[in-house]
Amino acid sequence: MITNKQSKKLFFNLSEAIGQKEFDNVKKFARYVKHTCLKKKIKLADANILFGYGGGKDSTWSLAFTRLAQLVFRQEFGETFNLHICSMVHLGTPRATLQNMQKVFTRLQVFDDVSIPFPQIYCYGQIINFTSDYKVPEPQKSWLREDILLAGQRSFGNGRATFCQTCNLHMVNACIYKLNQGMHFIITGDSTSELKSYHAWVQNILEQNNLLQLEKNGDCKNNIVCLQQIHDKFYSDLMPAANYYTSGRYHHAPVLVYLKFFFIPIFDFTKYSLKEHWPFFKNFLRFDFNDEILNFTETDCHYPLLMCHLRGILAECEERGYVSGVKEYLSVVKYFFNKKEFPKKLIEMNLNKFSSEAKINIARRRAESVFEGIGISKIQTVCLVYSPIAEKCKNLHKYLVEQAPEFLKHEIKIKKYLAGDGRIKDKIKKFLFTKTGLNQNLLRHLYLSPLFYPIYTHTNERRNNEDNDKNILNSVMKHDPHQKEVCFFDKNGEKIKEVIFGR
Repeated sequence: MITNKQSKKLFFNLSEAIGQKEFDNVKKFARYVKHTCLKKKIKLADANILFGYGGGKDSTWSLAFTRLAQLVFRQEFGETFNLHICSMVHLGTPRATLQNMQKVFTRLQVFDDVSIPFPQIYCYGQIINFTSDYKVPEPQKSWLREDILLAGQRSFGNGRATFCQTCNLHMVNACIYKLNQGMHFIITGDSTSELKSYHAWVQNILEQNNLLQLEKNGDCKNNIVCLQQIHDKFYSDLMPAANYYTSGRYHHAPVLVYLKFFFIPIFDFTKYSLKEHWPFFKNFLRFDFNDEILNFTETDCHYPLLMCHLRGILAECEERGYVSGVKEYLSVVKYFFNKKEFPKKLIEMNLNKFSSEAKINIARRRAESVFEGIGISKIQTVCLVYSPIAEKCKNLHKYLVEQAPEFLKHEIKIKKYLAGDGRIKDKIKKFLFTKTGLNQNLLRHLYLSPLFYPIYTHTNERRNNEDNDKNILNSVMKHDPHQKEVCFFDKNGEKIKEVIFGR
């Protein structure tokens, strides 16, 4: 347990390290929390603040900022609010991220303060105390892997569709779980502009799927209920109900047993700038920006590297070459570097790993290794970019011609089998299960599921998506703010303009 003397020492060291400008911002934030507590008739010592900590640069800054506000209260009033920290871990969370989180917790004396319950990890319904040695359990690993494969098989391996959308929904579930334990406030590390773009994104999804709408000045309960609707509709579309609702993976909390909570956008109080805060990260927090956690605009997740890899695989299958696909993805990354105001040092560290064909091949091997750790083989990543099973095997013929011509003679039998109308030899079953990584039940559901098509800028291809907007995956992807149009040349030299989604 932290003593008063230790608390004062941490307060002094942290306020000095963070700098006078940000210390003044912390005090403004503390006054806001105090004023809101008084307004809501909540005693400061009883106030519970929920903090979702992903272990990246933004959430790390937000945590340090909030921790200092907690110490300000203790120094001025002898009491402070309770800080509840929850971290959502998935298959893209590097071990180095957990190690960084351990360093940050130690430097901020999180484990020693009675006003901070022991930080928790949430992983697809599993809730345990934080440990830097955490490994995703086998059941959760299997479920998360299925999420990736099913979403990827519906979208030609589109990066955001394959990895991020199910991940976002897991994060919502983690938040709801903690809210039901009596939280008064939620700290969000998103800027006001980001929150507005996410609000518009969610509203468009709700409208296109005839779901309960966000209220104009809706309270937090309304927001969460709307997100729960998207969660349920998305998963009921992605996989058979029996696989989701009865497998143990479904952890839908009651609709907010505890309703008195409010969002606090922390970046209304502090302008985040890694360039300005670099010494604080490196010298005080001892945060390590290493190759394992540094994947383009993310500093806590492997998935952007895998998105880039899938783009390379796609280009390779289209006979444009793996390197061409990587460079297409890099053009999107550079756009987000500027949009997110990344410091030049981190941009150079990122892009240097792709500055030559030899380095791109090294990055490729690393991506393949990460995929193998998730449980997805090289042949399954190739299968993703063809998406041969969805929409009643619309792309099966092309896939068989280019990747498995010896099975072309079985094409009709495969389609009948997936439609549930026929039996096939074990050899063909093994082929399907090995190439896709999915079992019979999931394959037959996938067979009846619609595709999300790449968005090109000429009218016919755009209409393809517009006709299918009521499909939840299409509506989620169409308005995703993480997208940019890029230009490239196909194998025949024709100029193509395509919207690429990424991080």
